[in-house]
Amino acid sequence: MQRELKQRHQALEGEIALRTEALTEANGRLLELATTDELTQVPNRREWQQRSSEAIVRSRRYKDPLSIIMLDIDHFKRINDEHGHLVGDVILKRLSQRCSKNLREIDTFARWGGEEFVILLPETDEAHALIVAEKLRHAVCAEPILSEGQTPISLTISLGVTSLSMIDLSLDDLLRRADEALYAAKAAGRNCTISYAQLRTHFLHSDPDAGKKPAA
Repeated sequence: MQRELKQRHQALEGEIALRTEALTEANGRLLELATTDELTQVPNRREWQQRSSEAIVRSRRYKDPLSIIMLDIDHFKRINDEHGHLVGDVILKRLSQRCSKNLREIDTFARWGGEEFVILLPETDEAHALIVAEKLRHAVCAEPILSEGQTPISLTISLGVTSLSMIDLSLDDLLRRADEALYAAKAAGRNCTISYAQLRTHFLHSDPDAGKKPAA
């Protein structure tokens, strides 16, 4: 009787362990789906915002610099129109892979939406963020994107950079500035990087229309 009860107890423990493991895997998969962009497999917009908000708190606490980059694929609509949306999807995936390989583990590269991406750079001031942005720009345009059965597609990106300041109230303040710098880069001819500080110094003072959003 005791032997039979022991065997039943062991079998029950084994079944509970298996179900717990399956539940853990299912929860992990749900978390991944909730935080990852399905196409590019990089963090999605919501996850990036969460990480960035937490990083801002740490930056203020330890008085560390922090920067963000917004980047946009130049003439992406034309690529979709000429080559089709399947090729456009390949472009988005390959771009994500190429950029991610050129960042640190503590950085977060994420898809913001469409052909626009954002990058969180903890412990990085604006001068170094500009260096990172230029590194990414050169990495993207240095080699065409290859898609099976298709002609290689040369790609360029435009980037806007800004850094956390003492007067920022939230992540939205950084995003607004990075967005303005990004569209100034596109207005300047695309395939370039502009920081918000440069935008204020070189664009707004000389051209009242600078920073207005051009066609994609």
